[in-house]
Amino acid sequence: MKQIEKILGSYFLIGLLNVLIFIGYMDIARLPGGEFGMMPFGLMMAAGISLVAALLVILIIKIKKSVTFTTSVLIYNIIYLGILIFSGLGRPTAFNFSSSNAYLFSILIGFLVWGIALVVSRLKKTETKK
Repeated sequence: MKQIEKILGSYFLIGLLNVLIFIGYMDIARLPGGEFGMMPFGLMMAAGISLVAALLVILIIKIKKSVTFTTSVLIYNIIYLGILIFSGLGRPTAFNFSSSNAYLFSILIGFLVWGIALVVSRLKKTETKK
């Protein structure tokens, strides 16, 4: 049960970091509020749906075998990416590399946060082995 709480907390933290990093990107890129003002809310909705779906997948997988923290974060990010693409935040027009390419950045944030979570989990493993 303690591992599920850790996974749930990490999912919540990843979703929060995705939204906060995107809000920082909106400020730095000076994106217009009318066009992109609701995107953080859309990212929060995608993170919430991903949290529930990934937790269900993890619980189903845990019936048969053990799941590591890194695998659970990867499952969350795959579901998050799928939801972003399905909901329209990652349309093919996002890859035109314009100056305000917020859609592509919203997808890249997920991979950035996953990389941070991977590094942190690896550092914790090396500290516990010492």
